[in-house]
Order: sequence, then C-alpha cells, then structure tokens
Amino acid sequence: MKHLNMFLAISCLSFIACHRMAKSSPVNSEEDSIEVTSSTMELMAWEKYDWHSGADTIIGCFDGKGIDTLVSEPVSELVKDEYDAGWFWHVRCLSGRLPALELEDHKQRMSCRLVAEGDLDGNGTDEFGVLSDYLSNWEVYFIYTYSQTKWNYMTEPIPVFEGFLEDNFQLEDVVSASRKPNYIQVCMSEYKDPDFIITDTLFRVKMYPIE
Repeated sequence: MKHLNMFLAISCLSFIACHRMAKSSPVNSEEDSIEVTSSTMELMAWEKYDWHSGADTIIGCFDGKGIDTLVSEPVSELVKDEYDAGWFWHVRCLSGRLPALELEDHKQRMSCRLVAEGDLDGNGTDEFGVLSDYLSNWEVYFIYTYSQTKWNYMTEPIPVFEGFLEDNFQLEDVVSASRKPNYIQVCMSEYKDPDFIITDTLFRVKMYPIE
C-alpha cells in the first residue's frame, strides 16, 4: 500500500508538470501548427458524406424496345484534391440491356441528378439530361440518347446560367420537344445580356459520339 501511494503521488506531480509546460510552451514553428481552413473543413465534412443521397434513378424507354431503369452511381471511392472533392459518376442500366455510361464530363461532384426528358425528337427512344460543370458563372446541360448500340450526345452542350440554379430553377425546363423535325427547343438557358440569348432557341439533333 505504501508503494502504491508513492506511485500515485509521483504520477500526479508528473501530470501537473507536463500540463504547465504544455500551457507555457509556445509553438516554435509553422510546422507545429495546423491551419484549419475552409477547404480543410469542407473535405472533413465530405468524408462523412453518403453518396447515396447524391444518386438518382429514372425510368424510360431508352432503346425503343422496353422500359428500363437507369441509376447514377459513383465509379470509385471519394476523390479529393486541394480545391474540391466528390466522385466520378456513371449511369448503369438495371436490366443490363444497355451499356454503362461513364460521365467523363461530370467529374468530382457530390451528386448526379438524372433528368428524364422523354422522347425529344420523336424517334421512339427516350433521352435524359445531366447538368455538369463548365465555367465560373455557367453550368452546361448534356442530353444523352441511345442510338446504334451506344450512348451519344444528342446536341451540342447547352449552357445554363447559374443564376437560374439559385432561383427555384427546374432542370426539366431547360429543353422540350420541337415541332421542327431534327431539332429540340431550348426553353431555359437565360442570360440577361442582350448579346447572348439562348432562351427559346432551336438546337439541332446531331448525335455527337462520346469519346
């Protein structure tokens, strides 16, 4: 018992001494300090983010032969760099009839919304859209269509002003079918500068290959 009391007393004195040294000891260099920036905090938050909340599911007749279900899924684990974090996304057909679509234009995002567009050009197959990054104040809307056993871009990329995204903007309103054959109607792209107006503009259906 006597040895135990002595051991406890020494332990207490050692703890007090270490505590005082820690309080009085300044940081000697920048390497000893950890700078918690907003980017660091965002990365820490993203590590806890569940990708399932950013995935999406749509139903349609994408190959003209029957109803299929498409789901967006991350290709790999969370990708992080100094400025951003997210997943590389692809779109998978649950029936297995259609090949998976790797969204090369949709990298490092926390979500992948799929917009069911229906049959935009009247050829018997349904299309879908995905909003992706572009420039500082713009996003770009890609329309995907299945033709000749592969996925294609249906038209040129459609620029979408970010101001729309902040004002109850609905991606379903970007495009619609057109009465003119081989064209679709871009209903909402929006730019208030008179030098650039895409609202109510026809885009030609060109079936660009996805490289």
